[in-house]
Amino acid sequence: VKGDDGLAHIVPKEAEVIRQAFQNYASGRYTYQQIATWLNQTELRPRVKRRHRRERQYLWSKNTVMGMLRNSFYLGVTKYKSELLPGRHQPIVDQDLFDVVQRIRAEHYRGPSSFTRRYRVYLLGGLVRCAECGEKLWAHHISGHDYYREESSLRGIPCPNPKSYARADIIDEQVSAVFSNLKLPSSWRNLVNQLLDSSVEREVARRERARLEEKLRRLARQYREVEIGEDEYRREREMTQATLAALQETKEARIIQVGDYVEGMVVAWRGATKEERRDLLRMILDAVYVDMPSAKVVATKPKPAFLPLFNLPEAVTAGPEVLVSGDPDRIRTDDLHRDRVAC
Repeated sequence: VKGDDGLAHIVPKEAEVIRQAFQNYASGRYTYQQIATWLNQTELRPRVKRRHRRERQYLWSKNTVMGMLRNSFYLGVTKYKSELLPGRHQPIVDQDLFDVVQRIRAEHYRGPSSFTRRYRVYLLGGLVRCAECGEKLWAHHISGHDYYREESSLRGIPCPNPKSYARADIIDEQVSAVFSNLKLPSSWRNLVNQLLDSSVEREVARRERARLEEKLRRLARQYREVEIGEDEYRREREMTQATLAALQETKEARIIQVGDYVEGMVVAWRGATKEERRDLLRMILDAVYVDMPSAKVVATKPKPAFLPLFNLPEAVTAGPEVLVSGDPDRIRTDDLHRDRVAC
């Protein structure tokens, strides 16, 4: 960030994310796109040029990640007429790490014919979190086994758990047991129908429709006053109209879409590969919470669209286990960690 003195100043929180991105890529286990996906889960966003600021979102892509990883600015130097000169700002990465990243980049650039992906598929990659601090756990392959690692304390994030590991197969098996036996109550269509009929549901839908209708009016005004171009106007209008149309679907259609997806997922799960199961979980879940000392899955967080199914008057089950909701957006099996308020 440029300070009042005209010099670049490091923002510690952003610097740590950038440093971690360099370290992840230097491991040789991540592609540009995987780094971009991880960065988009942080608060850091790529710097955009003035002419791009009208774009709807500023997200990391494989191209912005590639540009960051080869940018010598992070070494504490500046470029002037193709010559690197010492800068007046502090470095974020050291020369050794920067050199390793450039070497890995060069190896990957040799093309698909000479580069075999070296990343592993983790069933809960991107989903698994520490039940205490809520931060994501990191997946690692060590000495022939996969692990999920808690490292919040190393990153300066308050967490009562010290740095620790949990065998991924133990955690994965618990989640697989739930989703391979997931069963909605026989009357789930009628029960969800009652929920969607509630005044709260109607009020939420009314507010969202009002917001989208106001957005359409605002876009039309901005277009008339030449604040936005025709292409941007048409793109934003079409996206907003599509969202508005989706809100106006019949409640029966929404019930069938969500509930049938869950039932179909259970059938597909049994014959799915590990990678396919991971994708199924990412479609229905936002997070899986693990108690690291005991290596127990204590809660799952469904995506908002699926929450009504887990808040029905009749219980959703997973084999002999009953799934209950203790917190508005987390689901747990009834026999796990009864004393946990938020699970």
